[in-house]
Amino acid sequence: PSMVIAGESGAVIDGGASTATLPTPTSPWYTSTGSRGLYVTGALQLYARGFTIRNCRARDGAALFIDRSAWSDAVSAMPTGLFIDDVTFQFNAATNDGGAMHFSREASLVNVTVTDSRAGGNGGAVFFDNPDSYSRPYQVMGSTLSDGDAGGDGGLIYAAGEVHVYGSRILRGKAKQGGCVYRPSVRSPRSLTIDGSTEPGAWNEAVVQGCSARVAGGGVYVDGGTARLLQVGLRHNVAPLGGGLFVTGDSVVLLKNTTVRDNTASDEGGGVHVEASTLRAEGASFVNNTARDGGGINAAMSTVTVTRGTRFSRCMAGRGAAPPAAPS
Repeated sequence: PSMVIAGESGAVIDGGASTATLPTPTSPWYTSTGSRGLYVTGALQLYARGFTIRNCRARDGAALFIDRSAWSDAVSAMPTGLFIDDVTFQFNAATNDGGAMHFSREASLVNVTVTDSRAGGNGGAVFFDNPDSYSRPYQVMGSTLSDGDAGGDGGLIYAAGEVHVYGSRILRGKAKQGGCVYRPSVRSPRSLTIDGSTEPGAWNEAVVQGCSARVAGGGVYVDGGTARLLQVGLRHNVAPLGGGLFVTGDSVVLLKNTTVRDNTASDEGGGVHVEASTLRAEGASFVNNTARDGGGINAAMSTVTVTRGTRFSRCMAGRGAAPPAAPS
């Protein structure tokens, strides 16, 4: 079965909560002041386009919650794709995970705008769960996610499943770890890709900018599996460890044609901090990153490969402005 939700110009689903009471992750939560936007269950194909969902409150995924759809094998094998196109999410808040959206099965977000969302747990804007039975990735294309706040990890995106982000802007998130994007340690070998193209093969630039973390990974935090940042602008992010990027948990990370610029760590790794993992930089630029140790890259118990074409400029640190800081 399939369902289409198409809005005319100006169409709005309003949960009824006041934007003046949009909670912060550390404030009391009053979910009774508003209602959920959309809840989708069952083996259903959904196409949603051209409207706004705002002022919603719920436990998880305040504006849009998609469940795992654990039906019989015959039914769950049916196509259950979720396609969200040109939808705006504003002023939504969840008590737990996914301030605006919570997904537990395949979904594509295209030309979506998410702004001013909060989660008491993880994923200030979007929580992508790890659907063990699925091999197809979540996709975010040509979208803007901004001004998200999480009490836990992932100020804008919490990527437990396989997530591919193409040609999108991820801006001004706040979290404990992964101010913009958090990739947790999971059992299955899922991957994270942030790619500057609006579609595979069409190069542009993705932006991860202006985010902050209270512990580590101001821009992006990767804990296990593989991650690729291709043609990404990783800029103006802040954290105690790994101002731009924090890598741990035996991860394998590729930075290709990516600019790591104007990031700050109060402790280690102004641009990147990598520990017990593998990092490869191809044609990357590290410019004007600052930290106490390792202004450009700080490495511990890791393998760091920097290929020809990668450059370091104006990175500042008390020790080790350019890579690496410590082999063990």
